[in-house]
Amino acid sequence: MSPPPGWAAGPPASGPGGQPLATFSDRLLAYRIDAAIATGIMMVLFTPPFLFIWFRMFCVVPLDATRTLDRRTAGKRYLVQFVGGSLVPGGSHVDGLWQLWDKPWQQCLHDKFAGTVVVKVSR
Repeated sequence: MSPPPGWAAGPPASGPGGQPLATFSDRLLAYRIDAAIATGIMMVLFTPPFLFIWFRMFCVVPLDATRTLDRRTAGKRYLVQFVGGSLVPGGSHVDGLWQLWDKPWQQCLHDKFAGTVVVKVSR
């Protein structure tokens, strides 16, 4: 069976300007580059206001009132929250949901590991 009159049998071999058409992998790569650029722009625009609001409302403090939050404690929180959460399947979900049944301080796993708690700041 032949195609209707005026229709080509397959896709055109070249674009309107005579240039070859992009392959699927070329188009996928271009899409991923566009998505990365758009994500970067959104992060630059929306992350600073979000962090400003978050730091005005909440503060991370050690459970021991005589200590201050130092780099070692912050590093422990980071390791459990991001590194451990990315290596263990579902680990970040369990970490975040842990606060729902933890009593009395409603700590996530990264807070328990570092000995910290998130408190609301009254301003």
